[in-house]
Amino acid sequence: MTKSNFYIISGGPGVGKTTLINELASTGFLTKEEEARKIIREQLAIEGDGVPWGNKAFYAQLMLNASLQTFNKTKKDNGTDIVFFDRGILDTICYMTMENIPISNEVWNKVNTCNYNKSVFILPPWKEIYQIDDERKQSW
Repeated sequence: MTKSNFYIISGGPGVGKTTLINELASTGFLTKEEEARKIIREQLAIEGDGVPWGNKAFYAQLMLNASLQTFNKTKKDNGTDIVFFDRGILDTICYMTMENIPISNEVWNKVNTCNYNKSVFILPPWKEIYQIDDERKQSW
């Protein structure tokens, strides 16, 4: 089922997605935080290895599970309100593909039940605002 009121804001690391999401939230839009950053914070707090510079397959599984859970909970809790997601489920699939992590048919079946609006907002790379921090370790 397509949720035409669910919009993805995507793009590479450090391009301003979270800043845009926070601004949308401050103006009254419903927004969903990026799962990757939440997972990295949680893993760092428990000294876990489910981070992009650790166990990439475990990190991808954590992201996928969290993204599916957030999508389904949001679908259940929010009828027709516009919702902006800081990245979406397919961002995790792209990460898995990029890192050569196998994607099972079971995963594809789950992912195919979660459809967002066909319009996706992709932010371009923006070197002037890019910053490295505890959760983003890759260089420009």
